[in-house]
Amino acid sequence: MNAAAFDPGDPQAVPRREQWRREQRQIARLHHPDVGGDPKRFLRLMRELDQRHGITAAGSPGTAGPDAPVLVVTRTGTAALWRRLRRYERVVRSRLPRRVPGSRRHIDL
Repeated sequence: MNAAAFDPGDPQAVPRREQWRREQRQIARLHHPDVGGDPKRFLRLMRELDQRHGITAAGSPGTAGPDAPVLVVTRTGTAALWRRLRRYERVVRSRLPRRVPGSRRHIDL
């Protein structure tokens, strides 16, 4: 993001940011590939939105071209991480021999 686009000292920065986010979500709802939209058109519309709001300048270094690969970043919350670790722990404990303390293999009575 361009630092000049969302300057915290600017009193109009928050309304502009909110307007940009509203437009971004509207484009995503209509044109995102996950809802059946065309990926190239979606990326083009997002680039145009960013340029219109001054987030990227056309032709500036670091601006992705029309066929540039898109990096998708997902955030995993700590709750999801702990759930996954507990699941792995259960799997490992279930595969331990009975004689190992902490194993989840029980003898039949």
